[in-house]
Amino acid sequence: MARLTLAIISRIVFSAGSAEFARIRELTTRRYQGDRIVDLLDFAPILDRAWKVYKGYRQRYIFKDLNASIDRLIVRRNGRATRSENDFLGRLLERKDPQSGSGLSAQELHNQIVTILGKGHETAALALMWTWYLLSQHPLQEAKFHAELDAVLGGRTTAFGDLARLPYTRMVVEEALRLYPPTHTMPWRGARGTMKSAA
Repeated sequence: MARLTLAIISRIVFSAGSAEFARIRELTTRRYQGDRIVDLLDFAPILDRAWKVYKGYRQRYIFKDLNASIDRLIVRRNGRATRSENDFLGRLLERKDPQSGSGLSAQELHNQIVTILGKGHETAALALMWTWYLLSQHPLQEAKFHAELDAVLGGRTTAFGDLARLPYTRMVVEEALRLYPPTHTMPWRGARGTMKSAA
């Protein structure tokens, strides 16, 4: 699911450049997944400083090809006479500061894209993983889910307008989010009584 959602978000961000980006994205993902998040040396009183320096170097190595690829795509798109691609990068390039009239700098563009790529796919991947898991444990609900998709879509690709015609699909996804939220805390899940008393 992580691979799928990262491929989708890459297309959303870069559209035409997403195929070139795919190979580097896969390489970065393999490097990142092979790296430990926490190591015993993180807690060693004397060695922890040197270990932090090494970890910083290691992080730069893991993401160096990805960062270079993002920068190449920004430079290539920025140099075009027309920048009308309807993707995330195209929209960022069109943004202008209302007071100065200047656009985002290359570093600001880079930071925005890294944030979207890094955080935009992980929560969706977790939500999909738990949805498929729950459906695999409840065959009657899975059959109803597929029946609705078949009836509404008839084998075609979904469009935004189909969402209103897929109420059961929405309920399935929302129940998966309720049982297994992709993030530890969801701000909209606060009790109404508590919110009223706080106000």
